[in-house]
Amino acid sequence: EVEGIGEKKAEAITQAFEEQKEIRRVMVFLADHGVTPGLAIKIFRHYGNASIQAVRENPYRLADEIHGVGFKTADKIAAELGIEPVSQERITAGIVYVLNELASDGHVYYPEDALIKEVASVLEVEEALVKDAIPVLEERGSIVREMIQGQTAVYLAYLYRAEVNVAGRLSKLVRVKPRTVSGNVQKLIKEMERRDGISLNDAQKEAVEKAVKSSVLVLTGGPGTGKTTTVRTMLRVFEAEGFRVALAAPTGRAAKRMAETTGREAKTIHRLLEYAYGEDDSNLTFSKNENSPLDCHAIIVDEMSMVDILLMNNL
Repeated sequence: EVEGIGEKKAEAITQAFEEQKEIRRVMVFLADHGVTPGLAIKIFRHYGNASIQAVRENPYRLADEIHGVGFKTADKIAAELGIEPVSQERITAGIVYVLNELASDGHVYYPEDALIKEVASVLEVEEALVKDAIPVLEERGSIVREMIQGQTAVYLAYLYRAEVNVAGRLSKLVRVKPRTVSGNVQKLIKEMERRDGISLNDAQKEAVEKAVKSSVLVLTGGPGTGKTTTVRTMLRVFEAEGFRVALAAPTGRAAKRMAETTGREAKTIHRLLEYAYGEDDSNLTFSKNENSPLDCHAIIVDEMSMVDILLMNNL
């Protein structure tokens, strides 16, 4: 009946209308259960026409599968849907939520007994219910339990993998024989001292020598103990030996300070590893990895205590 619209165009309009009708149905259902329009669209994009069924079956999966949905939002939707506060799905989701909150405070794992008490308090349920839910999560592969110093430690699986990998890689790296130096290190140190008009103490000299002869070195000391001078001398010795050295720090400010004190370019660890966001802007990925390693012989990282286990795993 409308001029300019043929059969193909009419079919396309009909199809688009049907798709929109499904979105409207999902949006109305979710709006009735306190979900904002922005979040409803994210849910529809992920589950499509199965959105209502997915939310009805287990709203707590939203916290795992949809970026931007936290446990509290999922818990609110679950309450709207009439899901019991003592349901196993709520308690397992609550354990993961609490472990993630604890991870934000710096805990890679948490003692099981303390975790049970914490989750029971947050969810306002009996401790026995939490205790029974932990093996369920372990069986799903969401958490890992391990005995540490006589107590059961509970890890989120991804943090456990990161910690085990960091320990394994460092252990392997320590056993690798470092690239040999051609010159006399002590002679090189004296030359640096003379050129820079400085005098290193015995501990500083030992640190520089160990840095050259070791595959991994931890340099530690309080403020004013000469770490910066030691690192600068290490760098000069490495460069004198023809080593390519990468300088990095966990924050932009620390990297800038490192560049100022060494006179060399220093990057944040993220920039060094060439990070980029994934398609949905939720997953940070690094271009530099075991298949595309850094083009350098040595890496010096400042402010190492600020590096978390996940970033250290990537490094």
